[in-house]
Amino acid sequence: MLRERCEAMVDPHLIRAFYDEKSDAYVSEAVFWAEEEPSLVYKFSLLENDEQPYHFDGGLLKEWRDDSSDVEGEFVTFATYASEAEFKADVTAIRAEAEQHADDENLDWFLAVLDIVKNRAMDNGFLDEEEWLDLEGLFEMGPQDAYTLRDMLDVRLHDHVECDPECWQLRVSKVSDEQGSILGWGVLAFHFLDLPEDASRDAINRADHARVLLMEHHHTIRNAKLGVSGIVRFMEGTRLDDPDLAYMNDTEILESIAYGADDPSVSLWSEKSGEELHSLMNEKTLFVCNRADWQPRTQTPLDRFLAEHPQPVWFEDQFRAAMDAMAGIGPEDDE
Repeated sequence: MLRERCEAMVDPHLIRAFYDEKSDAYVSEAVFWAEEEPSLVYKFSLLENDEQPYHFDGGLLKEWRDDSSDVEGEFVTFATYASEAEFKADVTAIRAEAEQHADDENLDWFLAVLDIVKNRAMDNGFLDEEEWLDLEGLFEMGPQDAYTLRDMLDVRLHDHVECDPECWQLRVSKVSDEQGSILGWGVLAFHFLDLPEDASRDAINRADHARVLLMEHHHTIRNAKLGVSGIVRFMEGTRLDDPDLAYMNDTEILESIAYGADDPSVSLWSEKSGEELHSLMNEKTLFVCNRADWQPRTQTPLDRFLAEHPQPVWFEDQFRAAMDAMAGIGPEDDE
């Protein structure tokens, strides 16, 4: 489920590389920097050919630092060249072709570079086509990321998200049952169907029609705010990187990670209009949930993480304080 993805660590298949102009290399997003140098880079390199005088092997080099900060590498040759100038001109052409291919096919730019390099290597006899044609990525050694050799994926790492523009926001609100008894705190998603994606706060407050989705159930306002923070990080992080989500609308994703998403026969969104909507948004009335459907979390994702990976008390306190600060939680939220 997407909920599990939201709470799990980043999948190595989604770790991208960006072009670093200073080093003229593609740098993996998930690496640490040592002495202002990245610990994992990919770069076009030219090596002397030992068998052919005045010829050079052009290839793509993956270079990384091990636990001892020693540099290791893996070099994949894709063509031979008579001069450095010829190699540089071809690299420029490869990058231009990759940029166009990435834009046309909505493919991660460096993955498009790898496709071209791999095809050149197979065409020139440096890689066996029968072994490599149906594989994703290129490199077998070093840290794993989106460019590690593996079976071809059904959905490939995308260059940009393609979805309908939607106006939505998350709010924390008390939730009651049908008799008006308070159940706890919920995370509500509001989808304003008639507003543009960049609608102003005033326009949202004046909206006359919206769909409302109860996404999470919590005992306390503090945990509900932590829930909002987690969803926002997911939507601004993994949601942008995961190829499975590149063509889904935001509201489809929100629905898929909401409580009750496992039952396709249940309609999770409820339509609200006019005074009913304004009253709910201003917390004059509460969102109503059937008591039998109310399933508050016993632990937050942070609680589960710390239970599985115990930390010193002082570190846990600082970690929780940092998470609270990110979620905008203050002393007034401790119940």
